Amino acid sequence: MCGSHGTCVDLSDSCHCICDVGYTGYNCYLSICEDNSSPCENNSTCSLCEAGVCNSTGLSFQCDCVDDFYGVLCTDRELKIST
Repeated sequence: MCGSHGTCVDLSDSCHCICDVGYTGYNCYLSICEDNSSPCENNSTCSLCEAGVCNSTGLSFQCDCVDDFYGVLCTDRELKIST
């Protein structure tokens, strides 16, 4: 029921899925890096960390920022000042 990315906790009349790090949803089938649920912003790329936690972020994923964006979720932007 919980797929390959979750563990079923047997309740008296049902199963509750505890998702592996980086996965979400009722049956733990959704990667947090999938397009519709990615926490990364501004067209950045989300990737899950191999060991479950990224050294650089302390989270289960990291965002590869594009253009002038930076920060854990690529929400900050460098301002370019023209002279």
